[in-house]
Amino acid sequence: MSDANSGNELLTRLQGDMKAAMKAREKERLAVIRLMIAELKSAQMNQTTDDMSLEQEQDVLRKMIKNRRDSVQQAEDAGRQDIADAEAAEIVVIQDYLPQMLTGDALLE
Repeated sequence: MSDANSGNELLTRLQGDMKAAMKAREKERLAVIRLMIAELKSAQMNQTTDDMSLEQEQDVLRKMIKNRRDSVQQAEDAGRQDIADAEAAEIVVIQDYLPQMLTGDALLE
């Protein structure tokens, strides 16, 4: 099974972005992208079909964000702002791969 033909749009995009981050020497972004790829591949292995839908891939990323938000709160409660800042930075990278959420103002229009 080839990754380019697997139907996993997000995974394919992440793999391309991983190469770009390597070339640009963006260590922090590269680390987060590698984590996302690992999580998506793990989730894919745990299901019965070969391909994941875009929605399923996005659910995996949403779960990663939720876990990191919990980690930020725990780190702040423990007085470890350095860890909280690192987790918050990871959240920003992960959110780049999810559709924008509508704000309250956008919902009213």
